[in-house]
Amino acid sequence: MLSAASSASKPIVFISESLGSKVAFDAIYKLQTSPDAAEEAAGVRIFDRFAQVFMGANQLPILALADQDISDGVKARGLSDYPADSLGALLGSRTLRSSVMAQRPLQVVAFTDPNDLLSYALARSTSEISFDVIDVIVSNESTLFGLFERPDTAHTGYLKNGVVTKLIACGTKGCP
Repeated sequence: MLSAASSASKPIVFISESLGSKVAFDAIYKLQTSPDAAEEAAGVRIFDRFAQVFMGANQLPILALADQDISDGVKARGLSDYPADSLGALLGSRTLRSSVMAQRPLQVVAFTDPNDLLSYALARSTSEISFDVIDVIVSNESTLFGLFERPDTAHTGYLKNGVVTKLIACGTKGCP
């Protein structure tokens, strides 16, 4: 499995929802920083193949707050070796590589429903290597008085939303 991942060359369009983004980027980061050469090669190759990233119910900004070091440089017990911004760290290591696939600019699109209490606009990365992001604010269901929406639908309705699926499938220029 690792050898297949480290030798494949087709571009990847990555689509995630909610905690899936954080889990996936942390997992790829852990592969890339593994002492095992096969795991490292698989992690590098997988992320280098990423052409586009679509995130619904994005939680990276709020989770990054939990990863902050607030103890004057002394890490609290039990904190992991994952960076607060694993996507930024992956992009930083990607720009240092000279492979053809790594040189492709990565497009990151984050979908956020204003009524989704667990979703946040991504904005630019705060890590040393920044990346451009397109934040798409979209309502996943009709709202009551134009203000309120069911919170469960607001958080889980991204891939059922016609606007979101059309943007993923066709981009901003529309489908033929």
